[in-house]
Amino acid sequence: MDVLDKMLNEFFIIEQTDTRQQIKVRHKMSEILLILVIGVAAGYDTPYECLCFAIDNKEDFESILPFENGFPSKDTLYRTLALIKPKYLESLLQLFVEDIQNDVISIDGKTIKGSKFRN
Repeated sequence: MDVLDKMLNEFFIIEQTDTRQQIKVRHKMSEILLILVIGVAAGYDTPYECLCFAIDNKEDFESILPFENGFPSKDTLYRTLALIKPKYLESLLQLFVEDIQNDVISIDGKTIKGSKFRN
């Protein structure tokens, strides 16, 4: 099971505890979490930056989840983020950290600067 499958399983668990009024909900919790988690993993700090990243990479995000009602607004991201328990976000980000730890590549700074080839 890859990191994306694990993350989608976590989304399902979190959606079961969604306290929003479902009649007013246009965006699934999984869509919002996908934007936030992948945005943070990509190095963005704010929900707005994560949203901009998602919009710029629309096709990639839509290949994971359908986003039937388009992308949420930044206000929706902020409101929903306030409802999510930190332990759920921590578990999602932990999935990425564990996956990244297995892919660490040691790089020699001398090789990058090209000093190996100097006379």
